[in-house]
Order: sequence, then structure tokens, then C-alpha cells
Amino acid sequence: MLQNYFDNYLYYASENEASPRYHQWACLSTLSVAVSRRVWVSQGDWKVYPNLYMLFVGDPASGKSIALSFAEKLVQSFTTYPIAPNSITREMLSQTMARSDKNSFLHNNVVTEFTHMTVFSDELIMFLGAEPIRMIDFLTAIYSAEGSFQIATKNKGSDVIVNPCLVLLGLLTPNTLTSMLAQNLVSGGFSRRVLLIYAKDRGTPKPRP
Repeated sequence: MLQNYFDNYLYYASENEASPRYHQWACLSTLSVAVSRRVWVSQGDWKVYPNLYMLFVGDPASGKSIALSFAEKLVQSFTTYPIAPNSITREMLSQTMARSDKNSFLHNNVVTEFTHMTVFSDELIMFLGAEPIRMIDFLTAIYSAEGSFQIATKNKGSDVIVNPCLVLLGLLTPNTLTSMLAQNLVSGGFSRRVLLIYAKDRGTPKPRP
């Protein structure tokens, strides 16, 4: 069944010049959204969830945006999970997640609630905003959070996010990545959570896709 999903996705995302590598990983991103927090692998006292943080790295016009758009359109077609705006502050993101409708599933006769958010960012720098360190710290902390994830705000009390599950697919160029590395923006805990996908070449030329 899983192989059928991959095959069907790559057929759905064919006939364009984006690198097949981007489409393959975009497929995994959509699968990560589909299963969300309802699937996990037990590792002793904790659970590992399949929420993916993924960054496509490539030169301008390398087809990154094409692959992202196919994934985003598919996700919009099969789920009502919210998708974050292209530009949002850390405070508004946590507030949106805290106030969004909760999802739930039944396992061993126990109902578990969770909060899902998907980020499709055509320009990662825009999504990170004016204070990228604060957004990255938030993304790092919430990645594997269990139970209630609480953030105290300066003037508006606390945001409580129940069993958060955030999936991220973002785009950036090699120059932007180099700049972020120089500023220690992609380092530490965040770098251990994110997958960097690089494709050197575009796919087969399609004069009339």
C-alpha cells in the first residue's frame, strides 16, 4: 500500500521540470501530514512521531517551488488541518495552534487529542520573520513535545497547545543556507531535527508541461 502511495504521488507530480528528488521527499512530507500524531514508534519511555521538518535547498528556478506546490495542493485536498500563513510571528503561530480545533483518535479505548499545524514556506526567511532565533527556538522545542506545550505571553496569559504536531516543508537557496549557518540559525537542536534536501539539477525538460 505504501509503495502504491509513492508511485501514485510521483505520477500525480510528473510532467514538470522539478527534480524527482524534490518530489520524492515532498511525497514523504504529505504522508507525514496524513498520519500526523496518530502513528508513532515506541522507544522505551518515549514515543517518536513522524512529523517531519524538511528544507529543500537549491538555486533559484531549480524547481523547489513546483514540488512544494504539488504537496500543498494535495494536502489541502485530503485534510482540514490548518496551514500556517507564509508570514507569521512566533506569538501568533503558538496562539493559532492553541486556539485551533483539536483532533482526536481512539487507541486502546482511550481518546487522545492532538493539535496539528502544517507549514509550507516558499520563502523560509519570510516565515522565520524579523526574529528568526525566536521562531527557530519555538520550532525546536515543539518538535517532540509531549502532553501540553505551554508558552507564557507578556500581556495575554499563556498559550497551551495540546499534544502538538507540526510538519514543516520550506525552501531556501544555498546562499541563504550559508548565511543562516554563519549566523548560527541552523545549528544545535534545530539542525538535528531538520532534513536538508539538495538537488543539483532540474528534472527532464518539459517544453509543454
